[in-house]
Amino acid sequence: MPVPVVDSPTIPSGLPRRPTRWNQSGMSGGPDWHSVYMALEILLIECKNCNRRASIDKAHSKLHLHQGNMKTIASTKFRCIMCGHTAFRAYIPNTQDQIDMFMAGDPAGTMKQVAY
Repeated sequence: MPVPVVDSPTIPSGLPRRPTRWNQSGMSGGPDWHSVYMALEILLIECKNCNRRASIDKAHSKLHLHQGNMKTIASTKFRCIMCGHTAFRAYIPNTQDQIDMFMAGDPAGTMKQVAY
C-alpha cells in the first residue's frame, strides 16, 4: 500500500483538498495588517543593515492599519531613513512591555517575527 503524500493536491479518495486560507493561490499565509490590528495595532521593524528600530502604529502611518486589511506585511516595502536599506525584520508584539524593551534595544524575545 502506498504512503499518502502530505503535500498532495488531492485527498486519498481522489477528490481535491478543501480550500483553506493557506492553500489558496495568491494567499501567502503570512501575517497581514489585520493581524497587527488585532494584536496591539503596532508593528515593530528593525533594519537588517544598520539595526535601526522603529514602531509603526495606526496614528503615525499611511499603511491603512485597520481591521480587515488582509495585505501581507511581507508585501509592504520599507526603507530605512538612516542607511536607505530595504531589508527589515518585523515583529508583532503582544504586550506594551515587549514594545518598550524592543525600542530600548533589547532582543526581540518571544514576539512573533514576520518572515521576509
